[in-house]
Amino acid sequence: MAGAKLHYLPPYSPELNPIEMAFGSVLGYLRAHSSDPRYLCVDGYYTLLEDAFRSIDYRKASSFIGHMYTELA
Repeated sequence: MAGAKLHYLPPYSPELNPIEMAFGSVLGYLRAHSSDPRYLCVDGYYTLLEDAFRSIDYRKASSFIGHMYTELA
């Protein structure tokens, strides 16, 4: 009724899966910031993980979804 459409992904398509794109972004953040002195202590590791996940804002998440729809069209 709201006009939503259901799109099924192919059986295994990590390049189209938004969660794979998000994890790739988190891993990229971890690689880029792992040698930062602020994160070298044990508590700093948890802060690094938190910052990595917080680096995915609504614009990034929207681009992951937009990429999927662009490739499916």
